[in-house]
Amino acid sequence: MAVSRFLQVFITIFSSPLFAMTVPGDDAASLPVPAEARTVSETSDVAVSPTGRIDTSASQGDSKRDGERHEKSVLLRYQFRNGDVLRYRMTQVGTMKADREEASERNVTHVDQLRRFDVRSVDDSGQARIVMRFERVEMSVARNNEEPVIFHSKMPLEDVPRLFQTSARRLRQQAPVFVALPTGRPVNEKGEEIGAEEDEIHLMTTLPEDAVAPGDSWKFYSVVKVRVTEEVQREIRLLTSYRMESFEDGIAKITFATSPALRLRSPAVRAQLIEATPKGYFLFDVEAGRLIKRVSRNDQSVYNAMGPNTVLTCSKETIEELQPEEDSVSRR
Repeated sequence: MAVSRFLQVFITIFSSPLFAMTVPGDDAASLPVPAEARTVSETSDVAVSPTGRIDTSASQGDSKRDGERHEKSVLLRYQFRNGDVLRYRMTQVGTMKADREEASERNVTHVDQLRRFDVRSVDDSGQARIVMRFERVEMSVARNNEEPVIFHSKMPLEDVPRLFQTSARRLRQQAPVFVALPTGRPVNEKGEEIGAEEDEIHLMTTLPEDAVAPGDSWKFYSVVKVRVTEEVQREIRLLTSYRMESFEDGIAKITFATSPALRLRSPAVRAQLIEATPKGYFLFDVEAGRLIKRVSRNDQSVYNAMGPNTVLTCSKETIEELQPEEDSVSRR
């Protein structure tokens, strides 16, 4: 399989909504699976809790420290009101490089998008129904030293490059509705927890059940799917660990890191997860109940991803920011 053919899969991952929250790219389901991906062997070193369960076993010391911790603890909850309008701008720059003995390829991706979230209703528990739509999307992919292929959401469909045809069609579909819980757990309209692969338009980072203070940590398990063969997919559990680093002037800074909950031996499977395991931080306005900024970074290499003596390298930074109030006005 040619290097460029293989990298088309990862162009799709670059525009995946899973962690970067970008517009989905062209469907890679029809692309061939590398031979190396057709057998998966895993061993587990950890006891994995059910999907979506949060372990709030914060790092607590002696009784004196526990008392100090209690005084500094805050309860992190999203707060929504009927008629709220929130706009988030996301910018992303990423590089995917595939090296083989006979050839190499380097793809550089840029994304700049603006999403609008309209709160349609909020019940007594704080659970909100929210409509999300893209107000603006710009994307480009440059292969090696070639001119970039460019897409923007105002393009007529007939002018959209083939690489972005699926994205353009999805942007023209009806605006999706999702349910937002005060804790940020992803659920469907029935209130049932959903997996990360279903959570394509979700806004929020998961928050702990209990109050936390600087130095406390918690974790969240989620599930994504990888392709084992062209016809078979397999669920992989991911573990995201969070830690509150500081709480100053009403703003909590929380770092996070995501990794597979199982030790994966297959390089081809690890390559499929290269975008799903970021590290970074987010800022949370406790009084307003708003995520105001999130930064995630990927800088990883997978050896033998495309066979012996091959290397797949990913470097990407994604920044999401709540836009100023003059651009995100509440209609209450």
